[in-house]
Amino acid sequence: IKAATITIINGEPSSEIYLNNRLVGQGELENYFVSEGSYQLKVYDDNVKTFSSFLDLNENENKFIDLNQYNSYRH
Repeated sequence: IKAATITIINGEPSSEIYLNNRLVGQGELENYFVSEGSYQLKVYDDNVKTFSSFLDLNENENKFIDLNQYNSYRH
């Protein structure tokens, strides 16, 4: 299996992180393994979507996303 990893830094520990509509974590993810391919990332705080993006991941890629830079989406 060709794998990639996703790391998500997030200042909201109660946030729910979804990949392709599947809950994969809360708060942050560190080196979360996925197969290479396309994914839809969504992050929710208190049931409100605060971040959404499409990701294309290649073999051995480590995608790093710092959600703290998107503070304008929050509150």
